[in-house]
Amino acid sequence: MLLYPVPYQEARKSAEIVAGRLDYKKEDIVTEPLFIERGFGLGEGLDYEERKKRFADDIYPGMEPLEELIGRAGLAFHNILKKYNAQNVIIAAHGAILKAVLTAVTEGKIAYEGDRVKIEPGSVHLIRDEKGKAALFQWNKDIMGFKEIVY
Repeated sequence: MLLYPVPYQEARKSAEIVAGRLDYKKEDIVTEPLFIERGFGLGEGLDYEERKKRFADDIYPGMEPLEELIGRAGLAFHNILKKYNAQNVIIAAHGAILKAVLTAVTEGKIAYEGDRVKIEPGSVHLIRDEKGKAALFQWNKDIMGFKEIVY
């Protein structure tokens, strides 16, 4: 099993917590540079209220274009599939990159900007190859198991 966090402290901490629970060596955690969080340009570092005040349309000058983000996330995910073919991989990352991965692997059926899938801090999603297509599951605490997301 491999853990792929983005090169940010919060994701690294999450990866280390998971590694500890799975008896996986923290020094074996791998950083994938393509999973770096989306660049938000002039919106970087602003809290929600300040962003809304300055940029009501949620478009920030210098922000990484959505198509590039989704392409980068998809490329990183497919590179991991090629490199670690039959292994389980855990990705610890920030929400924007995770939403972009889901959009890429579902070939846009789960839209990046839609509310179909909530990427909550600490949420767990499972992407499984089913006959050459990605199947997506989300951990559901009510049933204490994964529930498939039909898209």
